[in-house]
Amino acid sequence: MSTPAISVVMGVFNEAAVLAPTLDSILAQTERDFELIVVNDGSTDPRVGEILAEYARRDARLRVLTQANAGLSCTRASGQIAFS
Repeated sequence: MSTPAISVVMGVFNEAAVLAPTLDSILAQTERDFELIVVNDGSTDPRVGEILAEYARRDARLRVLTQANAGLSCTRASGQIAFS
């Protein structure tokens, strides 16, 4: 896979009810040359991990990182560092 033109880092903590529609919206953008790095910031809802795994299987642009809860700033930094 070549390096995408755009990298988007998105932190997730629970909120499974809105996760799939959010991912659908981002992945449906007309710009196709991007990667979506989703950092699961210690979600306690197991559905979050299940949803992320399913979307990652379906779309190679989605990359998932799971970490212990660290807060928003650390989550963004983790996403930037892990896949750079």
